[in-house]
Amino acid sequence: MNLTDPLLLSFALGALIVVGLGLIMSYFKQPVAIAYILAGILFGPSVFSFFGNQTTITSLGNIGVVMLLFFIGMEISLPKLIAKWRIAIFGILVQTILSFVAMFFIGLWLGWPIGGIILMSFVITNASTVILIKILQDKKQIESRIGQNLLAILLIQDIAVVPMMIILSFFSQTEVSVVTILLQFLGAAILLSILFYVFSKQSIRLPFTSRIKSNHEIQVFGAFVLCFGLALLSSLFNLSAGIGAFVAGIIVSYAKETPWVKESLESFRTVFVALFFVSVGMLVNISFLKDNIGLILLLVAVVFLLNTFINAGIFRLMGDSWRESLYSGALLSHIGEFSFVLSTVGLQSGIITQFGHQLTVAIIAGTMLLGPIWLHIFEKLLLTRIKI
Repeated sequence: MNLTDPLLLSFALGALIVVGLGLIMSYFKQPVAIAYILAGILFGPSVFSFFGNQTTITSLGNIGVVMLLFFIGMEISLPKLIAKWRIAIFGILVQTILSFVAMFFIGLWLGWPIGGIILMSFVITNASTVILIKILQDKKQIESRIGQNLLAILLIQDIAVVPMMIILSFFSQTEVSVVTILLQFLGAAILLSILFYVFSKQSIRLPFTSRIKSNHEIQVFGAFVLCFGLALLSSLFNLSAGIGAFVAGIIVSYAKETPWVKESLESFRTVFVALFFVSVGMLVNISFLKDNIGLILLLVAVVFLLNTFINAGIFRLMGDSWRESLYSGALLSHIGEFSFVLSTVGLQSGIITQFGHQLTVAIIAGTMLLGPIWLHIFEKLLLTRIKI
């Protein structure tokens, strides 16, 4: 091996930068995902250009999204989720409608086409599962009443990406066949049928688990088969691979003899999710930021205000106090990782231009980076520590 290999040097320096930024974020009690995004900006073509093949990093990052949803599926209780479905679905519907109304007027002002307006209204409704779960864990609020409500809303938001992508396909500038749409609906029906079967059984047994539970090497690859098998099935039906992985995670959670799955994949998930956020940072164009900083900051502020107060109103209607509602709204104010997926779909289908894509990426990254500061401001304004 050539120890002066540029790729080896890039990975070594990249890991060092990630560790350094991660320690800084930990010191200030901020989500480490922010460190990954900042590292990606430094790695990208606008700064040091560490990695020449950005496509490879993006592909590895997409694997991180799949694994993230797989782990979320393992940690979700279907009975609890079903018990909160009214809250979650009501919340996402109201937020999407009100976001569309707001984006409609903003889009008219900026000259966006109707497809772009719908895309942006979808983009701003998705909060980051990774960042929000980390915040709730650090504050020891993930098992609280509002913490569970937030998790239910996050999950429905992630699932809602599928119908959002189907809706966007109708505004595509490229032709979408009827067969593709029928495949998507068939795939969704199959996944829902699997979920219904698992829920009706309460406990299931997976094949060969008793034979591999004592073999760590085979466990790792068995866990990969579980995670990526349904992800592949989902993608074959032109659905998000992450949704298939999420269903696979639920199946694993109902198979009581497979606690080894989470242990086998935990390290892989950490690396690939980090690569996803790094790939996001690499998309940020510094020159574009400089040229459009006023518009970007204005739209980031609009997103914070919209998401905070729309979600606060929803929680207030559900019976929470105004203090709790505003706190929950601030937690959901930033835009999440799946909005990058929607933005990419919009670019590839011709719904938005390259300028629109860069603007969307900058807004999403901006809300992720500034979201903890926005939450801290609300915590100070609410004066007392929120007990939820």
